[in-house]
Amino acid sequence: MRELYAVIEKIAPTGATVIIEGETGTGKEVVAQTIHKLSQRASQSMMVFDCGAVPKNLIESELFGHEKGSFTGAIMTRQGLFEMAHNSTLFIDELGELPMELQPKLLRALEQREIRRVGATRSLKVDVRIIAATNRQLEEEVRAGRFRQDLYYRLSVVRLVLPPLRERADDIPLLVESFLAEHSYNRLPDGSRKCTRISPEAMELLSAYRWPGNIRELVNAIERAVSFAASEEISADDLPENIRTGDSHGFLPPLTPRTEAHGKHPVEVPRPVADVQSGGLLHEPRLDLPFKDAKDQWIAQFEQKYLAFLLKKNKGNISHAARTADIDRKYFRKLMRKYDLDSGKDDPLDDDV
Repeated sequence: MRELYAVIEKIAPTGATVIIEGETGTGKEVVAQTIHKLSQRASQSMMVFDCGAVPKNLIESELFGHEKGSFTGAIMTRQGLFEMAHNSTLFIDELGELPMELQPKLLRALEQREIRRVGATRSLKVDVRIIAATNRQLEEEVRAGRFRQDLYYRLSVVRLVLPPLRERADDIPLLVESFLAEHSYNRLPDGSRKCTRISPEAMELLSAYRWPGNIRELVNAIERAVSFAASEEISADDLPENIRTGDSHGFLPPLTPRTEAHGKHPVEVPRPVADVQSGGLLHEPRLDLPFKDAKDQWIAQFEQKYLAFLLKKNKGNISHAARTADIDRKYFRKLMRKYDLDSGKDDPLDDDV
């Protein structure tokens, strides 16, 4: 994270296009806001557009605007977000949801710095800095033909990858203290804090939990704990039940203990478990979730099990497994790291990754 902060400080004053990748809830919009606040465009408001929250048939109009009468319901001329973000920053969230037919128009806007409203006959010059974010693996989307390669490379002038919270558990105490100090839900009517500290037992549970919802889930958990707390100290009983039990609701592969020698005592090391014997997935899809979250969970389960199966089938040979999957070997290893999968043997080709 310190390396990431250093990169943000370096690129913020420039006009470089930035793409931010990371799981849902890792703080991609916070990074975008920070880049904007540290830039020369900070005096203007940053415009935000979520590709996943707007119907596909309206995305073009939202981004580029439209002329009166250009389509049914266009009763007046309207500026798009590109025009509204002139001399400022446009943050495009959930970029992976952008339809293929609109990607060439976004590419043109990036390359030419000009846009054309729906139904217009002339283009307009705009001075906009683009920051995009996605929770998808865009390299995989390019390989699958769902995302244009030229647009991917045009956006990747600066590429920032936010690690999930479970990979930086040391940050949790700092984040919790920040939430207790800054968020309004921890304020009494006189402005003082309701909760000033958290018990060691509660902090231990927070650090051990795997956080499938990342920082967003942590914020909600602390707000809930503050609401339940009977004193100035948050106790373990104030935390949500799933955190107390370590149940991530199937969003992540389950854990099985693996002991390793550490001094005189064995240490349990979490490792995802893949059932490679059966044909079904590890969990049923969560139908009570928003479409995108349920789909991401289901895809993650498939990827983890698929890789584990190929590694077993190919006796831990990563090159053979990647060839069987018809994907690049480096990308195969990237997915292995994502799901903490071990080939079970030394890989002599590790140096080229």
